[in-house]
Amino acid sequence: MKKIKIEFFKEKIYDLIWINRNSIIYFKIEKTGKIIDSEVIEVNLLNQGIFQKENLEKGLSFLAKKQKVSTLGIVLNLPNVLYQKITLPRVANPYEAILNYIKVSFPLPLEKYTFFYKEDKYRLEPTISNFNLTFIPREIIDTLLRIIEKYNLIPLFITPSLSAIFQYLLAHSIIDFNDEYLVFFIDQELMTVFLIKNLRIEKVIVEEINPDQVDLNIVIYRFYNFLKPHITTEGKILFFSAYKLSSFSEISHQQLFFDQSPSEIFIEGSKLIFEKTFLDQEFIDFLPIKPYSAYFLNHLTSIIIFLSAYIFAIFIICSGIFLYFNFKLQNEINKLKEKIKPASFQLQAENQINQLLDIAKNFNPQILENFVKIKEVINFSDFEKLDFDNLNKITFSLRVKKENLETIKSQINQTFPEIKLIQEEIVFENEVRLRYSF
Repeated sequence: MKKIKIEFFKEKIYDLIWINRNSIIYFKIEKTGKIIDSEVIEVNLLNQGIFQKENLEKGLSFLAKKQKVSTLGIVLNLPNVLYQKITLPRVANPYEAILNYIKVSFPLPLEKYTFFYKEDKYRLEPTISNFNLTFIPREIIDTLLRIIEKYNLIPLFITPSLSAIFQYLLAHSIIDFNDEYLVFFIDQELMTVFLIKNLRIEKVIVEEINPDQVDLNIVIYRFYNFLKPHITTEGKILFFSAYKLSSFSEISHQQLFFDQSPSEIFIEGSKLIFEKTFLDQEFIDFLPIKPYSAYFLNHLTSIIIFLSAYIFAIFIICSGIFLYFNFKLQNEINKLKEKIKPASFQLQAENQINQLLDIAKNFNPQILENFVKIKEVINFSDFEKLDFDNLNKITFSLRVKKENLETIKSQINQTFPEIKLIQEEIVFENEVRLRYSF
């Protein structure tokens, strides 16, 4: 099926919400990446590993009432996100195959988790499929969906922070296809570790940190030693940290330290996800409906107003064009009538008059005398028909313009008091037919 792109209503302002372990952070961001507004709501969402739904609703309801939110994206920066790669025989319905597989192999109770799967398009094979799976506790997603529905906060996406981080690495060409990387991303509350090979995420580990209670160096060494067998000696170790780090002598691989703060990376990575949403490109997304459907629902009122204005404008334009061309056409018709009518009516009148005059000369001189008088008043261009009955009664009809109507009627009445007007009818917009008898 052809993918739908949301090009027409592309936004210049993005509303972004980070959901952290101990806070909800709101950003209003320009398309350029400039932060227009931000707000931090301190709220405890994880207490000894237990998710606090009431606190999440409290924080989001406060934002909904205070901030005018339109194009909303939600990033979950939480520790209980799991990542797994699996390989299955290629089938027509991959969801059912994946579900059956993880029912057996997933170490945690599956009913408590929701998952997103994406096929690795760089490793397409005719008989097998490689899938990347991301798991998030179902309670978090269900609570989020209930709250955003309650407060009419229709988001464009719900994605884990690892998605925003990875988009940043790709966009800045920090990683490339030919190398292997072990990436340590350390913000104030979490350490996220990526094992990346050929621009593909192979493993992800997310762990809560508290530098006041745990030595960061020890945690980094632990993860490094665990993942070291999975990376070649030429691989690189990348560090992005909110805390000051120095080179580790125990790490034998090349080490690269970056100055960008985790918040800068989050914001830019999230902005890139907004752009992928508008282009309908695939990424990790736990929103139940398609991004363009959410966008449409979020902008339904604006779309209706726009379409109404658009249809009204088209109607006005078409009406104006129709009236203009109708006016031009009517003018041309009138001009042609003015050119054609005198000539055709004059020829018809001359033929009939000559015939009648020939008859009148032989049989009834009075007709000749009367008609000579009529010709003094009637123009051939106005003459329409002339008849006589048994050489005694003459009837004739004129087709005159409305503006000349009263003048011609007055002239005929003054010249021929004995003439009777037997019919007067409108035959065209500005023309009237007069029928006389005497």
